[in-house]
Amino acid sequence: MRTRAALNRSFQCGYIPSPREFFGNLFPNPEALRLSSASNVTASASFPEKLERTVKESSFNPENKVSPLTSSSTENSYVFHQSELGTDSSSVGADCLSPQEIIQICQNLEDAGDVEHLSQFMWSLPKRVDLWDLLNRNEDMLRARALVAFHSRNFRELYSILERHTFSKVSHPKLQALWLEAHYQEAERLRGRSLGPVDKYRVRKKFPLPRTIWDGEQKTHCFKERTRSLLREWYLQDPYPNPLKKRELAIATGLTPTQVGNWFKNRRQRDRAAASKNR
Repeated sequence: MRTRAALNRSFQCGYIPSPREFFGNLFPNPEALRLSSASNVTASASFPEKLERTVKESSFNPENKVSPLTSSSTENSYVFHQSELGTDSSSVGADCLSPQEIIQICQNLEDAGDVEHLSQFMWSLPKRVDLWDLLNRNEDMLRARALVAFHSRNFRELYSILERHTFSKVSHPKLQALWLEAHYQEAERLRGRSLGPVDKYRVRKKFPLPRTIWDGEQKTHCFKERTRSLLREWYLQDPYPNPLKKRELAIATGLTPTQVGNWFKNRRQRDRAAASKNR
């Protein structure tokens, strides 16, 4: 397999490498691809010349072609200039891959957990508006863009993708994790410390999941009134139940011994806090 330096030199000589040379075995069926001949590629063909690596600037957002967003959470991201988004097909690989093949490569890289190559591949794509308008209608492509935005810490871009597009339930768990983790990291940066369970709960309350990645069904962690009543009765008898009593309570309430133990622990903490306040 050619090295990346060799591939770059080949680009400048008018040679277009196959997807297998670029991404190894991740490409699904390279023999089925119909690559354009080198004679159709200009001698200056190479990666986009004006693609600049920036710090604390917005990463590439094909949907925002007028005024790129900036975010203080962005690190080591990229930005395209307004003049670069055109309708020509002079970008490298413009005539090599169909939108379906582009989406398949992104999906393979995402499934492989290779975010670095996923980001590099997306940035090597043509910057044509018509192409990106088509790609942005595909959920797999939008999910890949969200993943790249998260790992580049471009959280504003991530939120924009998740809030502006409706995703199927299959994508909900992964995108919900990205949404929450991004907000956790922003909160940690602002506070200058790691978050505890209570801090994360407050972040979730402040930034609820958008309906585009959530079916609206509330996950309740509250026990039924009968269960709470039984736990309170046992608590008044013994605030420190042993493992045997916890198992008995678990059977009687339908909870797990761990849930029973956590309830007693939390109840003791609330009672101590109330007693200290009344002193």
